[in-house]
Amino acid sequence: MTISNRGEIALPAELRSRHGWRAGTTLLAIETQGRVMLTTRPELENLVRAQLGDRSLVAELIKERRAASVGEDLAAG
Repeated sequence: MTISNRGEIALPAELRSRHGWRAGTTLLAIETQGRVMLTTRPELENLVRAQLGDRSLVAELIKERRAASVGEDLAAG
């Protein structure tokens, strides 16, 4: 692939086809550890969910805050 003067890159048809990327597909460019990853938002969301598992970070935070609140109430009372 070559970057044009306007910063555009033409992705190979095989790559676009394999990922289901069509004209107009919005891609995210994520730089990590000296590399650049191209992905769609849904693909990124799936990747993050797979790495986190079925955990609910919001539920964990609420549980921690409730436990801390009980501790604060006991210390104050």
